Amino acid sequence: MPKTNKNRERKSKKGPDRLEYLSQLKSEFEESRSEGNKLQVLGNLANFAYDPQNYGYLELLEIPKLFIGSCYDGPPIRREFAIGGIANCCGYPPFKTFFLENGVMEAIFSNLSTPRIGITINSLCAFIFLFDVNYPNYLFDARLWFIRLYLKYQEKFV
Repeated sequence: MPKTNKNRERKSKKGPDRLEYLSQLKSEFEESRSEGNKLQVLGNLANFAYDPQNYGYLELLEIPKLFIGSCYDGPPIRREFAIGGIANCCGYPPFKTFFLENGVMEAIFSNLSTPRIGITINSLCAFIFLFDVNYPNYLFDARLWFIRLYLKYQEKFV
């Protein structure tokens, strides 16, 4: 949550405050039928996830849940943006706990072997930020995925 209410009240001179704007983005993502609109909104939300000042708003609006849901469906670019959003905000301890308790590692591992390099990079970054010695099974799972990834693309590593 924001440390002060001052952050919550910040407004631009011409637009809504940050919470209202993020709420509008979430509504647009959920209501839009256009994949292009969904991608644009998800990309915007992933960018907002980079700024710690937004963590309280993202938590209030359950945006991390939206990121997890987008890791599994839609075109590859949607998964890339969703995992990028996870990587951007998973350093925040409440989000890290949320992600680990809600199966995000499975989503990350399932997207590691994609031929789309952006998804692979975002997945690796999220894995590094989420790695926690309190969840030792993920290290074993990660080793298996890296081995599979290597075997799939071994000619590119030589």
